[in-house]
Amino acid sequence: MKNLFLTIVSFVFCSLIFVSCASSEEITREECKALGLEFKKEKVLNYRTGKYEIRSFCKEN
Repeated sequence: MKNLFLTIVSFVFCSLIFVSCASSEEITREECKALGLEFKKEKVLNYRTGKYEIRSFCKEN
């Protein structure tokens, strides 16, 4: 019973972490507009994987 409880708690905890880390580009775009900043996308190299990824950020005009 204790093992099942620990498994369920671990699963819920991991699920919350992954849900909170999921980012929405629309939210970022809206936040940039609200702050009066420009939304930019940039292709950057991920050194761990060796692949290029798209990074989005707010930039001053």
